Amino acid sequence: MPRGVTHRLPIRLEEMEPRTLTTMVFLLNGNAYAAAPPNALTAGAAADLARRGFTPIQVSYPDMNGIGPFVRLANSLVRASKGQPIGLVGFSAGGTLAMRLASYPGLNVSSVLSFYGPPDLSAWLNDHRGDAAFRLVSRNTDSNPAFINSMSGPSETTTHIVAAFGTIDHTVHAAAGARSLTDDFPHATIYTYNGPHGVPIRAQPAAYADFLNHLPPTIRRSRPQGRISHSSIIFLCCLHAFTLRPLLKSLQDDAQRNPRVVM
Repeated sequence: MPRGVTHRLPIRLEEMEPRTLTTMVFLLNGNAYAAAPPNALTAGAAADLARRGFTPIQVSYPDMNGIGPFVRLANSLVRASKGQPIGLVGFSAGGTLAMRLASYPGLNVSSVLSFYGPPDLSAWLNDHRGDAAFRLVSRNTDSNPAFINSMSGPSETTTHIVAAFGTIDHTVHAAAGARSLTDDFPHATIYTYNGPHGVPIRAQPAAYADFLNHLPPTIRRSRPQGRISHSSIIFLCCLHAFTLRPLLKSLQDDAQRNPRVVM
């Protein structure tokens, strides 16, 4: 995980120009669970997703030093997505958050892609106990039991989870990550790549494709065809009355000259 940051960030969503795109994909950077703004990894992923016809939204979030910041992050995504099916992509600590957000009430998550994110934070802390990475994460999270527990243990989500681990990643070991993923997300799909921590989204093309294939298809908005505006309806009504008035007068005159009996 990247080096920690001590300042706090408000939760902010940075959406690329939506054009006609509808399927939202939220991107979460990792910063050892400290405050994390968008970075080169999320920007690169956002650009690629936009080219493929999705609406990428880069997320800024504050220090995850308690359950409160996680709940506020989740609620911000609930408000932004408005019940629509979405995708989540997370790098490192952002991957942990993405996987755990999949089961949050009110979020309709279709697919999650975690790049080198610890699937179970408690297990990761146990594996790294006493080392520099352990101390950094413990400091950033204040070793908050409520937050650590919420990022740990079996999940009941039915969301499609995809995880990619690097075979030479010394921060999130591939074997340990795969073991935790199987324990907590038994239906998840595991991929590996020959690389370290911190690689971009296209470092494991199969994992990326798997994630994309489980997103709902994009629906391009188009202008409704054949609809008549209110002003057009008013105009047509006035035109109709104007053209019929002489015809009605002629019929009335004819009826007076030639009365008929209707039975």
